[in-house]
Amino acid sequence: MAVSCHCTGVTIATSSLAVILLITEETERTADFYRQVLGLPLEGQQHDDSHRHYACRLGSVYFTIQCLGDFAGKEPGFGGVGAGKASDSVQLCFSVPNMDEFLKHLRSLKVEPLHAPIPFEHTTFTTLRDPDGRAVRVMTPWG
Repeated sequence: MAVSCHCTGVTIATSSLAVILLITEETERTADFYRQVLGLPLEGQQHDDSHRHYACRLGSVYFTIQCLGDFAGKEPGFGGVGAGKASDSVQLCFSVPNMDEFLKHLRSLKVEPLHAPIPFEHTTFTTLRDPDGRAVRVMTPWG
């Protein structure tokens, strides 16, 4: 979906919602809820020095439940609304086809990302803050 920004005349394409990341202090309890109540096929994962977390694919969206302790103070862009409170800590990650073009778009709007693009597993991401202070991650397509 391409949308033209009326304020700048620039057309930017946000191609999809990429990730829903729920952050909690009790990953197993939260995963059990989503498995039992919503039937999500969440599978346990653990790598690097992270706590056990749970994830599945929902169409093109990667749905994951991860431990608050794995993020607080470690990753750029974590915090804002709900900082340190698992009950309202949700991170939205949107996918754009080209990070360089997206960064040009941000500059045209005078929006500063919180950090330069960071390679991570199969993508590259940057983080923004919405007007309410929520971290909003923008990444290249996973793959």
